[in-house]
Amino acid sequence: MAAPFVALAVLAAACGAETPTPECLEAQDGSLVPAGCAVEGQPTATPTPTPGETTGPTAQQLFVGTCGSCHAIDGLSTGAVGPDLTQIGDRADAAYIRESILDPNAVMAEACPSGACPSGVMPPNFNEVLSETEIDALVAFLAAQR
Repeated sequence: MAAPFVALAVLAAACGAETPTPECLEAQDGSLVPAGCAVEGQPTATPTPTPGETTGPTAQQLFVGTCGSCHAIDGLSTGAVGPDLTQIGDRADAAYIRESILDPNAVMAEACPSGACPSGVMPPNFNEVLSETEIDALVAFLAAQR
């Protein structure tokens, strides 16, 4: 009859103590006692990207890396060659922004930091340099600049 009370006393004593993992216990004299062992971590699954999700740089990083040296956005880049793109989403829709990226000479912006915007300055090959997903992300990022 004492066995249930002993078990209850052991449980009560263990409530505040850190319990070793089962891998670090061994049987000695009919009891489980802590054993010196290393517990290997569980393998971590690599998330699978969902369709349309870019696993590369963020749209902001794309802008800074491909556009920011020529175009400014307040607080993000200080480019002084092409038009300032701060609040571009208030002035242009996504279709115009996409066309300006893919065919930069189709419509010339009215003003650049040094005056009228010259044609032929912006590289016309972003559709070769960036993936469709990256272009979509960049267009969405710029359209959201309000």
